[in-house]
Amino acid sequence: MAVKCTECGASIQDDSKFCKYCGAKIVLDQTKKIEVKIDNTAEIRRAEYEEKESKLRQIKMERELRKEKRKPYIIGLKILSVVVPFAMCSFVKNDSTSTIGLMAIGFIFFGFHVYKFLDK
Repeated sequence: MAVKCTECGASIQDDSKFCKYCGAKIVLDQTKKIEVKIDNTAEIRRAEYEEKESKLRQIKMERELRKEKRKPYIIGLKILSVVVPFAMCSFVKNDSTSTIGLMAIGFIFFGFHVYKFLDK
């Protein structure tokens, strides 16, 4: 097997200690090149998972933000749904059935909102 001189690039025999063309000392490189393949599929999968997780967190935060923006309106509607039937009782004639019916509606709405609040 022929070896190349590191100084002049001439092709010389592999058992030579000096280059016969330029006289440079020949140092044989005894190291072998090792090719290593790195399997990074696990890292790619982890990055994809983290990206999906990040998107899900972002969607969740956007939902929470929308809920927070709607909160005052929902609270107002809940209060109205309870107060309006009781307020209507004062405008109805002294007919006890109408008053009891409106109060029952008010209590039903109130109970529904309490149930939804406790359900969270």
